[in-house]
Amino acid sequence: MTRLLTILLLALSASAALAAADFDPTDMRLLRNPDLHGDKVVFVHGGDLWLVSAQGGEARRLTSHVGSESQPKFSPDGKWIAFSGDYDGNNDVYVIPAEGGEPRRLTWHPYPDRVIDWEPDGKHVRFQSSRDSSTPREANLWRVSVDGGLPESLGLPTGGLSSWNADGTQLAYNRITREGRTWKRYKGGMAQNIWIYDFKADDTRQVTDWPGSENFPMWSGEAIYFNSDRTGRLQIWAYHTADGRLEQMTDHDEYDVKLPSLGDGGRIVYENGGWLYVLDTATKKTRRLRVTLRDDRFRARPHYVEAAGQIRGADLGPDANRAVFEARGEIFTVPAEKGDVRNISGTPGAHERHPSWSPDGKWVAYFSDASGEYELTVRRSDGTGEARQVTKGSKTYYTDCAWSPDSESLLTYDASRTMRLVELESGKSKDIDTDPTGRQFAASFSPDSRWIAYARGEENGFRSLFLYDTESGDRTRVTSGLTDDASPAFDPDGKYLFFTSARHFNPQFGGYTMDPHWTEQDGLYLLVLAADGE
Repeated sequence: MTRLLTILLLALSASAALAAADFDPTDMRLLRNPDLHGDKVVFVHGGDLWLVSAQGGEARRLTSHVGSESQPKFSPDGKWIAFSGDYDGNNDVYVIPAEGGEPRRLTWHPYPDRVIDWEPDGKHVRFQSSRDSSTPREANLWRVSVDGGLPESLGLPTGGLSSWNADGTQLAYNRITREGRTWKRYKGGMAQNIWIYDFKADDTRQVTDWPGSENFPMWSGEAIYFNSDRTGRLQIWAYHTADGRLEQMTDHDEYDVKLPSLGDGGRIVYENGGWLYVLDTATKKTRRLRVTLRDDRFRARPHYVEAAGQIRGADLGPDANRAVFEARGEIFTVPAEKGDVRNISGTPGAHERHPSWSPDGKWVAYFSDASGEYELTVRRSDGTGEARQVTKGSKTYYTDCAWSPDSESLLTYDASRTMRLVELESGKSKDIDTDPTGRQFAASFSPDSRWIAYARGEENGFRSLFLYDTESGDRTRVTSGLTDDASPAFDPDGKYLFFTSARHFNPQFGGYTMDPHWTEQDGLYLLVLAADGE
């Protein structure tokens, strides 16, 4: 493992050298979590808080703790900044003078606390916590005094991103918290909408109904500004409370608007493409801040990384003398006893996954996003020569691959649960089957590489076994579909097909209830493949 770490260091050194070549400290990116007050913008870079003029220019570091600081928010008078920090080993609420100084801790609960904003009175900080919830996914809103004391709940069952109206009687908020997820155009059951809770009337109403993501509500005057992907990309929109009219406020065509925050004067600061922008809601005009940020960039320097805890894929070589591993997006081969560790991919600008060693020992196959999409790629197992991209035009994420015994083709499995057969030499591929139940395929080649046995889900919830003839393209079901059959494997001579099957029906009844339980259902079975049954 020490050898593996050494190779990783070399890979990281190359990556750092490339990053240094493109580094421009006078127009920094990766600027996140901004907030705005007067002529000051606070933001996060490298896990620390920084302060810069609202016109851009030289930024000044406010925090330097080795941990992460995030979600900074100016107090209404601009004198303080509240933020979430893990100074003491847990994410808690802190405040710091806006010009810098020693942070002061306000919360002490072992659950993480996420700063949302200041309360309008400037004496309390509103934050999100799951401290009294049955699950972290059901966090709600709390507030804590800047003078100390125990936090108090706002009384909502769930809540996260939120903003008060002018008189502090109504709160626009997201019931659900998932804005940190990076899924594009999500429209599932955890999609966010904007709600208003009226504390006087004790009434809640939903004000947006787009099936996608709508979050970061920001109430200013007679409008609630929010982030929405209703046009395909996250943009800032306005909901006019007087007539319910919706109005698009930004129109970025390359990157999503991220982490918007409402400042004073109806201005909104946000991140787009790693840069900071300021939106004037009165004119709908945006401007980018050119931020100069100078630090030692120690996180970008070459350094040792513990790879043992970051291995995500592995396969054994055919002679068992070496194994191949995926760690931190690189492909390594490692000796069983003596020898050197080899980084056979060496691509700091690309991510490689799911390595598989060919049966003849000559090749290692894996998926690489060097082209911009994940493609099946092969390289000589000794690391010599160039990598060769086998497939082209992929539009999906692959979950695994498997070689044929003759090392001339591979099976690939993708996120759509489609299994394909890819010829190594030509790159031609053909779809074998798609699992309608969304399960991952379990497949096996016959010893002569002609037949593929696999398990596929059926509408009744069980899996059936199929045989696919690679020469004719014919597919045959070989089990009834009335039991759950899985994990097919040919015997070395190709005469039998072993598989597991849940077909033992031995119900057990408890002493207190008459509900049946089925235990030890699975057994090992075989199919005789010869026509004469021998």
